[in-house]
Amino acid sequence: MKKVKLSITANIGILICGIILILSAVTIVITYIATFTFHQATTQLLNKDVAAHIAKFTSPFEGKHIDKKIADSVFYNAMVLNPTVEVYFLDPAGTIMYYQKDNFVVKIPKISIVPIHTFIAGNGEKYIEGEDPKQPDEKKIFSAAEVRKGVHLLGYIYVILGSHEYRSVNSILFGNHISLLSFKIFVSVIIFSFLISFLYIRRLHNKFTMINNVVNRFEEGDIEARFEIREGDELGPITNAFNKVANQLSGYIHKLREVETERKNFIANISHDIKTPLAVAHGYAETLVMNQNEYGKNKEEEKKYLLIICKKINQVGSLVSGLSELLKIEAVGFVPNKEPFVFAELLEESA
Repeated sequence: MKKVKLSITANIGILICGIILILSAVTIVITYIATFTFHQATTQLLNKDVAAHIAKFTSPFEGKHIDKKIADSVFYNAMVLNPTVEVYFLDPAGTIMYYQKDNFVVKIPKISIVPIHTFIAGNGEKYIEGEDPKQPDEKKIFSAAEVRKGVHLLGYIYVILGSHEYRSVNSILFGNHISLLSFKIFVSVIIFSFLISFLYIRRLHNKFTMINNVVNRFEEGDIEARFEIREGDELGPITNAFNKVANQLSGYIHKLREVETERKNFIANISHDIKTPLAVAHGYAETLVMNQNEYGKNKEEEKKYLLIICKKINQVGSLVSGLSELLKIEAVGFVPNKEPFVFAELLEESA
């Protein structure tokens, strides 16, 4: 199976979509937790004095015992005034002494008094959860107060803020409300994020297309192709680096072209310089061949012509040797070797 190769903008788009979905899910969870915690904290703060009022006005404690008639009256009044609460009477160690019987029984006989002490010490203004005797696996908000007789601690009044039925109904309504709110937030975040992401990816796509076009132009031989540098462009370092490299390459190309032009001129000059002595030598050689009988009688004249021919041939040889030396100079790792020469001989050879 052939692997599909995605473009960089497609990969960025997939990455952004994944991040948006993850952040949206995290936003929903955070929104739910924050809203639920705020609701619980508000409910607890508004009802922080419920236990204190019961302890002050209708306390059923009589020494180490509970007056059940007064306690039942407390349960009744509490249900009439606020049917969402559950009242428990605890001894100083946190053991449940008496509570209102209903369809649910307590599953733990004793409640941890550490949260109660923290609640009382903070005057009920700190958000704190305590144990629910009927549902010990779940922490609940509460109100608590000490019951004292003089300096002696008789026990605590512990009020769970929200009965089981209330919590069930409240969870349904609250869950529906939060679900709807979370869904609205999710849709809003998704739409807004995808819109911003689409515009940004489209902008990146246009930039990459522009970069690709400039690079292709340069590759096809347009050595003057450059990017327009804009301040604040996130791709500015890339385009600026390309422009610098392109300028250097253009300089090298111009120098190579100049060298090539000089090489052509040099070859043309060398060709002319070689043709001239060869033509002279060829002329004298033909003269000797055409008049060999006549010059054969005049050895001096024949020798003169032969010396001229040798001189011109040596001149051609010198030009060829010089061309060979120039080729060596262009070779990598060439090290020049200095040698003394007689300037007069150089002038004579060039004559």
